[in-house]
Amino acid sequence: MKRSMAEDHSHAQDRFDENDEAVQALLDEKRKAFIDWQNHSNCSSRHDRYKDCKARTQRELCNMQNQWCERKPDEVQLYADFNNSKMLFSALRSLSVRNSPSALC
Repeated sequence: MKRSMAEDHSHAQDRFDENDEAVQALLDEKRKAFIDWQNHSNCSSRHDRYKDCKARTQRELCNMQNQWCERKPDEVQLYADFNNSKMLFSALRSLSVRNSPSALC
């Protein structure tokens, strides 16, 4: 079971390879807002800031994933046109993760 989870993570990671810095910045901002809210749990403005960060992070990650999914068919077609079966099947395998329950959007 651990092996398949690791495989799913590696394929999902491919979606964000070109956006590593942007993803990390979003997650850092969300993490800081969460910690700030937890340190001041009675403050409604900090809770609202965390909820806003969380929603924006989810929205941006979904946008990144959707852009990746829009570009992927062209990549698959390119591999098929050049008869590069190794890369073709690798690209198709990464698309199958999109239909898994752990997909972001």
